[in-house]
Amino acid sequence: MNYDEIYKAIKEKISEKRFNHVIGVVETAKMLANLYNEDIEKAKIASILHDIAREYTKDEMERLCTYYGYKFDDSIVREPALLHSKIGAILARDVYDIKDEDILNAISYHTTGRRNMTMLEKIVFIADYIEPSRNFEGLENIRKLAFRDIDLAVFEALENSIKHLIDKKSFIHIDTLDARNDLLVKIKNRN
Repeated sequence: MNYDEIYKAIKEKISEKRFNHVIGVVETAKMLANLYNEDIEKAKIASILHDIAREYTKDEMERLCTYYGYKFDDSIVREPALLHSKIGAILARDVYDIKDEDILNAISYHTTGRRNMTMLEKIVFIADYIEPSRNFEGLENIRKLAFRDIDLAVFEALENSIKHLIDKKSFIHIDTLDARNDLLVKIKNRN
């Protein structure tokens, strides 16, 4: 499916609030893709599909895992907020016929990040974090960084997320820690 077909299908499947968030991510990802010489169409498709499973219940997501024969590690199943990105990638592949691994990975890792993130993964991750409807302390600085230094912006977003999760005494996925540490080394090595 192309972007326009996916847009029409998504608009009918998710709430208005979620749809507005998704469109904010798409628009932000387009600007970032243009700035960082990434494929804009890929950024649009990954962004429009990134939260396709976000409004599913944990039971619905677990049923989809069973249906598609997909097994996730316990850490993903433990946190429905993490599971939606993995289910989203499955739905993108099997329902929306997306075969591009870059797009599928950008959807799959938009919540946690991971070591050695591709530019498309960074774009979708940070676009989701900074899109215009978001509003929390420290966000303006990360918004500015995203358009100057995407690695530093993703690193700062990961740092903020980790601190927030620690304050809530919540689970932190190993991919998030790996992404943070990987970017820390890259940032230090270039300075």
